[in-house]
Amino acid sequence: MVLISSFLLVGCDRNNQVNEVEDVLVYEITNMNQLPFDMTNLKAIEVEVTKTMFLSNVVSPSKENFNLELEGTNITSIDHEYVFVGENIHGAKVYENKELDTNFITTYIEGGLQVLYEMKSEKSPKEFKLNIELNKGSELVKTENGDYVIKDKNGNIDILLGQAWAVDSNGDFVETYYEINGNVISQVIDYDGSNYPVKADPLFCTNTIDNGKTTWDSSYGGGQGTLSVYPTTCAKIYLAAMVLYPGSLLLISPFLLIESVSVVADMYEEMVGDYSYQTHVASWQEDRIADQFACHAFNPVVQLLQKYQWNLEPWRPDVGFPATVAALCNP
Repeated sequence: MVLISSFLLVGCDRNNQVNEVEDVLVYEITNMNQLPFDMTNLKAIEVEVTKTMFLSNVVSPSKENFNLELEGTNITSIDHEYVFVGENIHGAKVYENKELDTNFITTYIEGGLQVLYEMKSEKSPKEFKLNIELNKGSELVKTENGDYVIKDKNGNIDILLGQAWAVDSNGDFVETYYEINGNVISQVIDYDGSNYPVKADPLFCTNTIDNGKTTWDSSYGGGQGTLSVYPTTCAKIYLAAMVLYPGSLLLISPFLLIESVSVVADMYEEMVGDYSYQTHVASWQEDRIADQFACHAFNPVVQLLQKYQWNLEPWRPDVGFPATVAALCNP
């Protein structure tokens, strides 16, 4: 299978004149080694779990079936029992089903939770299901833009699910997709190869920007300053997964592009609400900041270069989104 991130950028300048930058980004992303980090080996952080449940009547740790808590929402395996076998070298918890020859590797990361499913052999099921025990009034939905999210009773997004992806033992990405039925999300892995184990990842994000680090650096650019924005680990993984799949950025405004992906929209909302943004970005500079922000979020080069401190400068020239992307976000 070949996954290509090829973008044709079409936009309008500030005078509504159509401009086009063709083939700005053409990348063939087929293997995990092409990305800046291994998405199957994330380092766990310590979290305070407010609710612990056991699906087995036996309280021995070796008989614990995973039930993960995230912002009051519980995520459990269904259909088959998995028993806790220990932690890996990254601090993630490993659960095993010997009969099915599969594992679940659960990792709390900055900004959310990864539930990594591991198919160890040909006899492993190519589909797995997770039950989402929702808060009262909440629902698991697919948005008009194709994102999977959990909304609270007021329609606000509590948890964002990252794009489905799967990878074989050679690091090659394989076809996979989600299906939802009520509170149950299934991930289907379309794989007929022999390079096991194959790993697939549902990602659950609750926080997308580290607000404590977002700040204005007045020394940047010879004293002109920069707004430094720091995506969380969960947001980084979410954005990295997006570069694995083809797309076309056809737009008349970066704001439309930002709103087209729920996690990016959440990041943008967090940024514009920050004190540093409110203090140092004037209303007439908002378009150029939006151009730079959207460029950092959607430009595959940014993901491959690990530009995870996003420096956004309101003093840069207002050249429009396509030209901003062509300049690697620094026009």
